Amino acid sequence: MNSTQNPLHGYFKALSIVFLGLLSGQVFFGLIAFFLQFSGKLGPVGAELLNVFVYVVAVLIVGGFISSRLMFNKMLKLAKEKTDLSEKMTAYRSALIIRYALLEAPIFFSILAYVYLGHYFFLVTAALLLVYFTTLRPTPFKAVRDLDMSSTEMEILNRATQ
Repeated sequence: MNSTQNPLHGYFKALSIVFLGLLSGQVFFGLIAFFLQFSGKLGPVGAELLNVFVYVVAVLIVGGFISSRLMFNKMLKLAKEKTDLSEKMTAYRSALIIRYALLEAPIFFSILAYVYLGHYFFLVTAALLLVYFTTLRPTPFKAVRDLDMSSTEMEILNRATQ
């Protein structure tokens, strides 16, 4: 089967574009927030709410991290049950995108808290979450590992990614 007939051709390229789009959106939003605060264009608006926001951000981070892992593992289990490799990879993509979205929400909220309060704690928190987010970049190796692929499936996937 040539690469244009293989439904997995370009799979990781497309998934990487989605991942990098999500990552770059978060990074650019954080940079814009930083420069607006640093330039003095924005001032702390609700300093009296600092303690409340610290707890809200902490809950969102823990909740986002735990829910992203739980949902990913649940969806991964369903993906592993698929017999067709193309269906398995489609389910895997869905699991990854939901995982990314559940991690993206606390990052954006942390940046918004930084914009609102001007406290670096929230920006550092968002940066640390972004570091973790970057470790989740989709690769063929991770797909093989996550989906416990057979040697036949690995061979098909390798041909599709070359």
